[in-house]
Amino acid sequence: MNSRQIAFLRLLLEHEEYLPVGFYAGRMDVSDKTLRRMIHGVNEILASYNGVIESRPGTGIRLEINEEERERLMNSAYMLSLIHILTLPTNREV
Repeated sequence: MNSRQIAFLRLLLEHEEYLPVGFYAGRMDVSDKTLRRMIHGVNEILASYNGVIESRPGTGIRLEINEEERERLMNSAYMLSLIHILTLPTNREV
């Protein structure tokens, strides 16, 4: 899972209602097209949590997942975010 996928998952977890793709794209500073391409890969990840990104034309997208799996995914996304932050190179002088 890459940092964009983690960021997208965290946004989906924060918002339970259907929201336009443009909402998520704007929050992530990517184009709608880029975000739409990400959905397939994120759905592959969500399959192991029995979840899926639902899409309704004219309404938007949202995460469909039960509460137990939502909690498990939240913990995983949080841990992956921490790992990503901790492994970023720093510009500290030694």
